[in-house]
Amino acid sequence: MRFVVLFPVLSLLLCLSSVAFAAGDNKPLTGKDLEAAKAMNEVYAKHLYSSTCMERQKNYFLPFQLSAEEKAKRIKSFKISCDCLTNEVVKISQPNNVIDYVTFMYGMRAPQPAGTKIVPPQDEAFRKISALTRNTEARKKCGFSQ
Repeated sequence: MRFVVLFPVLSLLLCLSSVAFAAGDNKPLTGKDLEAAKAMNEVYAKHLYSSTCMERQKNYFLPFQLSAEEKAKRIKSFKISCDCLTNEVVKISQPNNVIDYVTFMYGMRAPQPAGTKIVPPQDEAFRKISALTRNTEARKKCGFSQ
């Protein structure tokens, strides 16, 4: 019985303390903290782009009738190609731009009224990432066959 009463109280206290802790430390990052945040942002951008690339490759270019061994070979090939293309994309753009691109292109959107045209961002970074993603020479360099 005590556990049932204490659990909600402890949960409330934990939530309140975490909010107070987060609200009390709004200083800008500097030094090692800033470098660590930049590195984490780049890792996240690479992961987001590469995993989205992998899902697209598996969905469009991995036939169901392949044996498990052949599927594993193809998936390994997709991973190598997607990682290569990811590295090329990160070279030409900032991590936040890569994250914005993937979110816009493949993220979930709120329902739109029928006939609403969704217009992509018109900034240079978005165009560069989009062009490189579709560039046949870059894709061949990274091992994509399609």
